[in-house]
Amino acid sequence: MADIGSRLRDERVRLGLSQTEFGELGGVRKNTQSKYESNERSPDALYLANVAKIGVDVQYVLTGEPRAEADENVAELLAKWKLLNPTQRQILLALVAELTIK
Repeated sequence: MADIGSRLRDERVRLGLSQTEFGELGGVRKNTQSKYESNERSPDALYLANVAKIGVDVQYVLTGEPRAEADENVAELLAKWKLLNPTQRQILLALVAELTIK
């Protein structure tokens, strides 16, 4: 099984970013990014939160287990839920309740 640094590099390559670009998005310099990828240093929570915002599968980076597609759908649904006003939320909840009854 690959290590955290290798999986982090996999995610960077998957997103088509250089170490400099990826590091900047994570809030670190290229040198630090390089050390993360070579396992000389371990990324901290702030860095991981930053790269998660650009689509990095942090669960995969940390555990080697990819995030389930259902988890992605739930995350997307939750993000959109947060944009709704209270009336829209009530309408959506009523619709979901109606769908689960049938």
